[in-house]
Amino acid sequence: MIVKRCEQQAGEQLEALILELSSQESLQDVRDVTLRSHSLTNADLEPLLVKLPQLQLLSLSHNLLHQIPMGFSHLQQLCSLNINHNHIDSLEGLRSCTSLKELYAANNRIGDLAPLSCLKNLATLSLFNNAVASLEQCMRALHGLPLLQELELEGNPIASEPSYRQHAIRELSNLQSLDGELVSPSERSAAAERASPLAPAPGGGRDEAPASGASDGMSDQMPRCSQSYKHSAGSSDSTSRGPSVTNTISAVDASTSSNQQQQQGQQPHPQVE
Repeated sequence: MIVKRCEQQAGEQLEALILELSSQESLQDVRDVTLRSHSLTNADLEPLLVKLPQLQLLSLSHNLLHQIPMGFSHLQQLCSLNINHNHIDSLEGLRSCTSLKELYAANNRIGDLAPLSCLKNLATLSLFNNAVASLEQCMRALHGLPLLQELELEGNPIASEPSYRQHAIRELSNLQSLDGELVSPSERSAAAERASPLAPAPGGGRDEAPASGASDGMSDQMPRCSQSYKHSAGSSDSTSRGPSVTNTISAVDASTSSNQQQQQGQQPHPQVE
């Protein structure tokens, strides 16, 4: 009884704080929420999310989540989500968030991307430093996302495969940036050529076999949210600011690129904590 009463009081305090800092009178009118470094668990969030049907931008980074809370099924208007730096091993709870355009899920334990195949509006996806190990399964999940333009998979096992970048560029036809580096026209052309059999040799010689890594048959810019997250998959856990709940999610200034990145045509990695 005492534990239940304490949980209820904690929930009421959290709701009151959201209303105070969002300048709203009702949770149903709140659109932007940030709950960073608040030691939140799934049990803390599930009763709260049900009361936020208009939510569009949500940051839950640096908390104690182990999976996507069931309350996400009520967030039909959510378009930008930051769950960096948690302990999440599954994205299953996001299947119903079909309005989602930006997902930042760096520094978790995610291995299966199949739940993302339902998110047809997804344009930006950061999965830096997770557990994605199968390149084939990854591409199968992402291939059906027609608006995906920015992707970050560095720090996953698949990123160490020699054909990783070429395979991703070939399978994701609208991709503009991979791991912070722009996809060049020459890379796009090379990936397309590698996917097709070579022309017959002059003089009627037999056709050469397709190059290894040929397509296995797996067959944004969406308007951004009113204020999108800037992200860095490599952002550190060392920052220890207290939790904040705001009506507008603040963007963190992008880090200045090094001279070497500029020479290689790399984009600076945006930062989101």
